[in-house]
Amino acid sequence: MDCARPIAAAARCSAASESCLLQPPLPSWGNMLNGVQQYLGTATWLATIPGAAITIAVTSFNFIGDRLRDALDVRGDHN
Repeated sequence: MDCARPIAAAARCSAASESCLLQPPLPSWGNMLNGVQQYLGTATWLATIPGAAITIAVTSFNFIGDRLRDALDVRGDHN
């Protein structure tokens, strides 16, 4: 259950980059990545910054979910 948010965030970004979910006037990390595809050969940092933000957000949600599960586990059998 704790991995639902990171999966949703990654799915939203990938769907937005494929223009399935959000259209270009709406800002999202996926739309940012989709918009810089033509500049990847000359300015790779344009894709690196939103890509790093997606990675940090998904990893943070995963770590927060793990820590909450460990803190709220009443059975105490999780390592």
